[in-house]
Amino acid sequence: MTPIRIVLAGPQASLRASTDALRQGGVAVVARVDGGQAVRAAATFRPDVLLLEPEPGDPHAPRTVRDIRRASPRTQVLVVAPCAEPGAVREFVAAGAGGYLHKEVSRQAMLLAVHAAGGGAGGRGGDGAAALSPGPAAARVPPTAPVRLSRREHQVLLCAAAAMSNRQIANHLEITEGTVKRHLRGVFKKLGAVSRVDAVNRAVRAALIPWPGLGAPGGLVPPDSSMSA
Repeated sequence: MTPIRIVLAGPQASLRASTDALRQGGVAVVARVDGGQAVRAAATFRPDVLLLEPEPGDPHAPRTVRDIRRASPRTQVLVVAPCAEPGAVREFVAAGAGGYLHKEVSRQAMLLAVHAAGGGAGGRGGDGAAALSPGPAAARVPPTAPVRLSRREHQVLLCAAAAMSNRQIANHLEITEGTVKRHLRGVFKKLGAVSRVDAVNRAVRAALIPWPGLGAPGGLVPPDSSMSA
């Protein structure tokens, strides 16, 4: 099988650790550049995936994602950042990012996200990772069979689509992490999904949730303390 070709763009100290993890996972790192060289690297190497870690607070980062996609339309961009605020996720997805990873994501979760973005076999998503559906067209595909989620399952799924970790979901909905995991297992079973990424994409295709970046901000709902977990 041809390895996924990836360019890493961002602070060199962070990229060194990512390089080792990705190479051990069978990913071909074709270039490692500073964030300011990301667009040129995408145009030069035409990688399957570009892992972009913007400088904290960089207001031009979403535009960089957009420019990367224009320079190499086949390249999927995964953004790595120290937080996964719904507003930031929506902005990057609207710019064309295929996924959003928390900076503290595990090596396994990073590999899974890269393989999913690069067309490899999907796996079980990690707690800190949430790759997003690549485009709004998927929302227009009708479901093949009706799927009914409980209100709490729907809330948990919306939070997962907004790139929130299990801990963040638990804090937002005022439930335990164990309860979050239980509801995610229920969502996976009902949708026939094998990962958070797969569950979000299947839910979008079934019109159960909006594509991230469309509709209500982040698709998030306020916690309802009167609702049983």
